[in-house]
Amino acid sequence: IDAGLFNNRLTFTAEYYNKKTTDLVFSQPLSLSQGLASMDRNIGSLVNKGWEFAVNGEIISTENLSWELGGNFSTLDNEITKLYGGADIISGSTILREGEAVGTYYMRKWAGVDATTGSALWYINGKDGETTSNYNAAQLAVQGTNFSKYYGGFNTKVVYKGFSVEALATYGFGGRVLNDWANYTQSDGQYSYNYAGSTDQLDFWTPDNPNAANPKPVYGNTTLSNRVSTRYLSKTDYLRLSNVKIGYKFNSELLKNTGLAGFEVYVQGNNVWTHLYDDTLRFDPENNLNTANNLNLPVQKTYSLGFNLQF
Repeated sequence: IDAGLFNNRLTFTAEYYNKKTTDLVFSQPLSLSQGLASMDRNIGSLVNKGWEFAVNGEIISTENLSWELGGNFSTLDNEITKLYGGADIISGSTILREGEAVGTYYMRKWAGVDATTGSALWYINGKDGETTSNYNAAQLAVQGTNFSKYYGGFNTKVVYKGFSVEALATYGFGGRVLNDWANYTQSDGQYSYNYAGSTDQLDFWTPDNPNAANPKPVYGNTTLSNRVSTRYLSKTDYLRLSNVKIGYKFNSELLKNTGLAGFEVYVQGNNVWTHLYDDTLRFDPENNLNTANNLNLPVQKTYSLGFNLQF
């Protein structure tokens, strides 16, 4: 659906998509008697569906001043509709299951720290309710997906005579990512002798700090408190100022006899500011195309000075 108002100074776009994909290649587990742990086969089907909305407006348009403003919003509903024999495929901390999304996490749910003993706790049913300090007594359960369910951006541009300011902001909500190295850097003492620990470990249980975020550290820890669970699973919800550009275009009168048809000077910043909605996220929120961040480096902030010349 496309619509425009006020001589198309205000435009709207709305689209619904429903894309079915078949014969997807997934790794199918095999029996040990076959000599291989798994084999890649065309065994999957899935559906991607959602909405995409966009609005753009020319708010002000005069000889010396113009202002443009736009934004977009998209949703993503990803669902596996068919697997070979309808059987789940579990791989590490993720699961392929009919009715769930690709990149779905499958692990135990962290319940915090026992304020009395300092022991790690997990929910027995993998969701809520009764807890246990025995890692193996807690059930595996679906714990969300790595893909953002809602995402989009905003953009604006203001021009006053020769000066211009442009900005782009992006956002994403609904995804999660696993800090797959946290079992080493937040090991509660198991790897203290050969891995540098995260500063997050400093908030650990003691009788004087019963409400700590981490269990009591034990040298050579064998309690399994650092095994995979939602303890190391962070939300990737974010709002980012992705780009800002400030420039000035010299008018034609100033360029007479210079041999230039146009000249612009500008300063620009990329990835200027990011707000994270989960204090436990230690990596870039947009580096979650895989289910684990694998110590990926963040997107770098860059600032530049540039010139555009026209002859």
